Amino acid sequence: MKSEQLSETAQPELTAEELKQERRAKRLARIERIRCSLGNAASRLAYSPSEAAVALGKSPTWAYRKIYAGEFRVANDGGRLMIPASEIAHFLARAATYNPENGGEGNGRS
Repeated sequence: MKSEQLSETAQPELTAEELKQERRAKRLARIERIRCSLGNAASRLAYSPSEAAVALGKSPTWAYRKIYAGEFRVANDGGRLMIPASEIAHFLARAATYNPENGGEGNGRS
């Protein structure tokens, strides 16, 4: 009887492809929640790394790499990293003219 109950309640193991699809769906849902919360972005003083990345059209991993490389200053109060809106504005202010001849680096001026 116990084996019958176990077989009825035990969930089948997911295949690698199903696990991949499940992770992707969760990631897309998280990004969509962040996009929805950015509706009031103009009045925000700081963003989580994920929010800042989505606002800039990048992945959350990209934002963390920028933080650890020292390219974004962060406020770390209570264990939560927050990127000030001024840091995002500073990042965008460094925009330069795209020059495909040197891999896009620099401002394209000689």
